[in-house]
Amino acid sequence: MQVSIYPDDIKRHSFKRLAKALQKKWPGNQPIQLSRAQELLARGLGYLSYHDLMKEAEKPPIHPVVPNLAVIQLRLSEVAQAELNHEDVPPSAISSFVSDLPFYVLSAYSNPTQLTRTPASKVRTKKIILSSRQLEILVNHVKSQGSLRDNALMDFVVTGARSHVFLKLQKKHLTLTPSSLTVETNDFTWTFSVPSAIALLASQHGADPEKFLFPSKNSESSPMSSNEFNKLYKTWLKGCYLDSYITPHSARLAIVKSAIADKTLDPNNIKRLMRHVLPPMTLAIYKSLGIKDA
Repeated sequence: MQVSIYPDDIKRHSFKRLAKALQKKWPGNQPIQLSRAQELLARGLGYLSYHDLMKEAEKPPIHPVVPNLAVIQLRLSEVAQAELNHEDVPPSAISSFVSDLPFYVLSAYSNPTQLTRTPASKVRTKKIILSSRQLEILVNHVKSQGSLRDNALMDFVVTGARSHVFLKLQKKHLTLTPSSLTVETNDFTWTFSVPSAIALLASQHGADPEKFLFPSKNSESSPMSSNEFNKLYKTWLKGCYLDSYITPHSARLAIVKSAIADKTLDPNNIKRLMRHVLPPMTLAIYKSLGIKDA
């Protein structure tokens, strides 16, 4: 059984990113070329060859197929085992290697319930919603690979705050106590535990109350621009093999949906917590859950 590959998986380089992950994590004693990684991956996904996969991906599948991921992982393990036939690599290492690959970059496994036959040329007009699992992957990537500044930015992202609010923060907006850090502006109020990446970053910026917490790379007298943040955000996505079309706002929506699903907040308080002027997409989420429009 083949995993359906969409034109967009090729156009957005999702398949290639997965092949690069296979190449990077390859458990053999000798590295493999990207072309070989693509060939092995294609066979693991149920195709005769990489050429066969590319031919099938020229148009959206008429009847999308999403095999159980465990089946695909087992098949790819067998393909890898055959490739490593002359090397002393234990089966457990191969199994671990395969299970660690980011299959979620493929359309079939990113959100199987929303697969579409939309041609690749039209896909970019459709918003991509970040799942709670993808958000977790993104947060863990920044936590392990990002700088102190990156981790401080992510601390704000996971609150659901809008980037145009926290990018303009200055030291005067922060109040630090032995047990907590409060950040407050006209548009935003949040309390963080101490220590936090935000508090540590602020401690490096001296005592000037007008100092920006996230200065622009071009001038410390200006805050990081939305364009600068979006470029940084895309490097995070690339680093953990997530779709580069995922926007920072997708994280905000994912947090709202997660809070509602986990019943950790009163739904009618979420709008106030998130400081909403409701965009249509978020409003639709609220309406579907019976949350009042006021």
